[in-house]
Amino acid sequence: MPAPQQNTNARKWTADKVHECLDRMMEDAKNINETVYITQALVNEGLYQEIWNFWRRLHRDNSAIIDKMGQIEGHLESKLYNGAIDGTLVPSVAKFLLMNSCSWKNKDQEIPVEPEKVYLEDAYMVGDEGDIIRLAEAPKIVGFEKFVKMPDETKKRWTEDEVMSILTLMEQESVVPNIFSHYCALLRHGIHKQIWGVWKDNYSPAVTEKMRWIEAIYQAKMTAAAAKGRLNAPMTIFALKNLFKMKEKPLPKNPNRDPNEIRGTFINSYSGIYMVAPFYD
Repeated sequence: MPAPQQNTNARKWTADKVHECLDRMMEDAKNINETVYITQALVNEGLYQEIWNFWRRLHRDNSAIIDKMGQIEGHLESKLYNGAIDGTLVPSVAKFLLMNSCSWKNKDQEIPVEPEKVYLEDAYMVGDEGDIIRLAEAPKIVGFEKFVKMPDETKKRWTEDEVMSILTLMEQESVVPNIFSHYCALLRHGIHKQIWGVWKDNYSPAVTEKMRWIEAIYQAKMTAAAAKGRLNAPMTIFALKNLFKMKEKPLPKNPNRDPNEIRGTFINSYSGIYMVAPFYD
């Protein structure tokens, strides 16, 4: 019967036992190896996705466990899109995995759907910008495992001065090669992207302004590298849409311009920055 099985799992997966598994998975996710997908990391521990989802529900009030799970998912996500844009992974496969495991979307091909509703007490979900959204009514289509109760102590863990200190370090670290997003930089400090949204919602406008500036720095870094041909252009555009909410528009027509002079995609972002990301064969 389901209830006894769940009770057995709860006794088996104590916080200490889960921490042991997560610590090993963290090393696996952070290392430069072939593990780029959560299923791979779980299989390496002799586990599977349902156990991962069960941990999240069982220990939803344990901020240390929830944070470690978020960091592991973040490291694997960054390995996927960094590997895809720099050519070390097959872009089409990485794109498929990002869409299936990280809720990335091909935003030009979205089909509106009317989601089934499910009511969860004190439910949260991760928004498009990594922000934590509290919901009394949540779309079931996202999947129950995406709903995380964010412990109150998470919001109180950092003082504003500590947040600004981390943001300053992230700004300085923008010169580090092969770090193309603020989420990757955040992971270097042991913080996952859901916390980024918590910071935006719980600190002063000065913190929000600093965070927007850091997002702009990494956005510019990624687009510049793609425009110079250092990164896979179609995959970079896919990453820009999902990481920075950028939108795709056709290149403006100019009857006096050689049609072969520029081949690419005209991109604009929510910040009002416009740029052309050319394709390379």
